[in-house]
Amino acid sequence: MNTALYVDYEYVRKSFTRNNGERRSQPESVVSTLVEAVRRLEHGRRRVVIREVFADWDRVEASAVLQSLFLAGFHPGYAASRRERNTPDVELSLSALECLLTRDDVTRFVIMAGDRAFIPIATRLREYGREVTILAYSDTAAAELLDAVGASCVLEADFFGRSGLERNPERRRTLPGDLAIERSGADEPGELHKECVRLVLEAESRHGAVIWLVPFYKEYMNVHFDDLNNVQRKMIVNDLVEWGVLSIEQRSSGAGAQDQFSVLMINDDHELVRQVRAALARDEHGGNGTLARASNRDDSSRGGAEPHPAPRHNFDD
Repeated sequence: MNTALYVDYEYVRKSFTRNNGERRSQPESVVSTLVEAVRRLEHGRRRVVIREVFADWDRVEASAVLQSLFLAGFHPGYAASRRERNTPDVELSLSALECLLTRDDVTRFVIMAGDRAFIPIATRLREYGREVTILAYSDTAAAELLDAVGASCVLEADFFGRSGLERNPERRRTLPGDLAIERSGADEPGELHKECVRLVLEAESRHGAVIWLVPFYKEYMNVHFDDLNNVQRKMIVNDLVEWGVLSIEQRSSGAGAQDQFSVLMINDDHELVRQVRAALARDEHGGNGTLARASNRDDSSRGGAEPHPAPRHNFDD
């Protein structure tokens, strides 16, 4: 199965800087991230036969970047910046459409980008029967883009370029697409895990039993754990999923691919959840508070509740 990879370079560079700090965000580090993306996408009989990276090369330190890209087998595509935005959606989309029309052997398209401007090309490729995957950083990707392809077609790039991941295989678990995501390595819940459960219960009390995953990260995790980086925040949730405290499910309103979304569910029967609820009840003077009352909701609401009406967020820089 042949794959075509299309990359928004500025998106990767900015997201890598946000996750790893300015000091580590040298051009060679960003290119290494793209090389790792190819390596992880090529498993089994899959081969990445097209590798295109788009940017306004007049606005970046192009000499070192372009040389590294050429050596790694990437083809740089030029995308002139526009005053109102800096995303190569038009040029990237045209290149992907050309591939669709001329390369029948390419059955999978991977778009490494986070702007919702890429929704039209992702949708069109799917309409023509192609497999479309969004490869993105979890806290810098537009929720609309991720929902357009569905949770099973989203791969996370948060750990790319982090050498410690390969040295700690016992701290990995498999996600859709055979990509690994790291856990903290904790054997039992700590204070950060309890705080995360508290945030989930707070979101549940405000929005109902169905909590949209991406807005939860943006509105709760990123704000409350502002002293942690995105990778560390993800580790907390991943630990809780591994222990059965939380689960992540894909839902759909039934109106098509663009209405798919990922939701976070909490296991009310887990001992940690019971402990946090009890602590909240004590804080609310005998369990009369909002969060305590959430535990008495009708269980049937989990099966038929609509997503909470919080506004959809654009996570663009």
